[in-house]
Amino acid sequence: MLAVMWDDIRSGKLAADSWASFQRFGAGLVIGSILGITLGLFMAMWRPIDSMLSALVQIVRAIPPITWIGFSILWFGIGTKPAIFLIALGTVFPMLLNTYAGVRQVDAIYLRAARNLGARRWMLFKDVILAAALPSILTGLRVSIGLAWILMVVGELIAVPNGLGSTLMRAQDYNQVDRMLAYMIVIGLFGYISDVLLMQFSNHVLRWQTGIER
Repeated sequence: MLAVMWDDIRSGKLAADSWASFQRFGAGLVIGSILGITLGLFMAMWRPIDSMLSALVQIVRAIPPITWIGFSILWFGIGTKPAIFLIALGTVFPMLLNTYAGVRQVDAIYLRAARNLGARRWMLFKDVILAAALPSILTGLRVSIGLAWILMVVGELIAVPNGLGSTLMRAQDYNQVDRMLAYMIVIGLFGYISDVLLMQFSNHVLRWQTGIER
């Protein structure tokens, strides 16, 4: 396994596959996160939108993203776009639900206090609602990152020419067990590193939050 890994590092294949996968991972996660946060905010703050979209969100959320593979190929063809679509589809709902829950749990007393102190609508949204919902949003992002790595591999099985998942699939086809194990470990390490980086960022931006001392 180490010999295979060293060969791929020396030839530049591992770097090229990692970069291709990171691009798909990042694009899908950004699209899913932006859509999820936006929809979560609108649904939590405006009851008519919540009533209109709630049932649809729950229905679509219950459908596993992997079942959309056929439609993703039909809509976007073969290549990178279907993989990005699957990642975005899988990450949008954790972001939406956690954003929704975070906004709905904002204590009304904070809103009244901010209004009494003269806070305008934008300041009320930015400094009270969004700040109070931020821990829940970051929790949703942590879940979404884990799902994004899984769906990145799934998406790269759809006739994508390069990437960690694509190489893993070809190694399976040719019964290259050592390469399969090597790339599984690489994907796991990338997932771990991204989670650690997010936790460090969360601890920094939420340093005002009181909690259990460790």
